[in-house]
Amino acid sequence: MKETLEDTQGPRSEYAKAMETPLAEVHTLATAPLQSFSGFIQTLDRASAGLSPIDANCEWDVSYHEASHSAVAQSMLKRMKEDVAYYANKANKSQILRTCELDDKTIGRFLAEGSDEDKDKMRQAFLTVVDLVQQLEKLRDQDAANVQSMVPLLEKVANFVDLNEKDPAKRAEKLQFVMRHEANLEPSTYTEYLFGSLLSSKSTDDLVALNPYLSKADA
Repeated sequence: MKETLEDTQGPRSEYAKAMETPLAEVHTLATAPLQSFSGFIQTLDRASAGLSPIDANCEWDVSYHEASHSAVAQSMLKRMKEDVAYYANKANKSQILRTCELDDKTIGRFLAEGSDEDKDKMRQAFLTVVDLVQQLEKLRDQDAANVQSMVPLLEKVANFVDLNEKDPAKRAEKLQFVMRHEANLEPSTYTEYLFGSLLSSKSTDDLVALNPYLSKADA
């Protein structure tokens, strides 16, 4: 009872505020969740990456085959040529992402010649990758810790009943509900139910059904 009444002071408490996420952060999460790691990535065109342009012409020609003269075959051959040309045009104009200090040219020279300059670049690239992996692992651990702490809090908020009522009858009604809940005579909103409600078109009503004292705005 103590944890229910004192530790969680309602959906608008400091605990609940800790779960709030700014819209800008939500946008970043939806569009570029690893934006903070952009400093490890460089954007190159194919020439800068040491790659040759993709040929827009089909490398095979089966138009001479006896089965290629039907309308269906001609349509397929035309579509294949168009698709190859479309892909080549798109790929040749697209930007290529590479880890900083680790582009195709450097790797190629290192494997072919192994000059001191290229060796130094590869060492720097190795250190960059090690740093990137360490930061990614740190972010993963932070996310895991947040989930571990937030999930129990979500359950607390969903099951919370505010007993700060001026009306004695209303407070007695809520207190009776809380006591029945503590005695397992009223259902609890559990984690699986919370996540499952996200698939419901009436998720707010589903949550309020288990806790009638949870406002729809907070649900």
